[in-house]
Amino acid sequence: MRPWPADAERSGAQTTGHGHPGTGGLSDGTGRADAGWPAAGTEPDDDRGAGARDGVPPAGTEQVNGNEPTVTERWALAADLGRAYARVSGDRNPIHLHPLTARPFGFRRPIAHGMWTAARALAALDEVLPEAFTVNVRFRAPAQLPSHPTFHAAPTHDGGHAFRLTAATGRPLLTGEITPPPPP
Repeated sequence: MRPWPADAERSGAQTTGHGHPGTGGLSDGTGRADAGWPAAGTEPDDDRGAGARDGVPPAGTEQVNGNEPTVTERWALAADLGRAYARVSGDRNPIHLHPLTARPFGFRRPIAHGMWTAARALAALDEVLPEAFTVNVRFRAPAQLPSHPTFHAAPTHDGGHAFRLTAATGRPLLTGEITPPPPP
């Protein structure tokens, strides 16, 4: 991962479209992220189900933005990832910490923080990121902890990248695009 320049302006993130349909969780959010850091887990896989569900193809069979993926990674999200992220970020939202604290909000298990997930996607593309870029992220469904989602990315016609994170069931968790700035 590239070091953050000491004189660089650090910016936060904003999200819109948070809803609580049925489960009390976040859904259909759209976010813009400028910076983050990756982490990796080593917890055993505890994904529920396999194969297509609700008409969604299994992970690894879909194209990204109409292109074949050029980056494919299977991530290991540890059961304690939410607690580790809370220590770094200060965000101690109970839905990220433990199954007992996530249940009152409609989750059987804790979920990965959306900003961690977006930052991890950028870290996976670090080698191909332009010097300056815009990233648009759509949070489609929570990434439960522990789990092993699959990340796919493919170049776009404008020199950017489209990416997607899918659960073992094939359900999209996160989609996004990286767009370089227009030429001067």
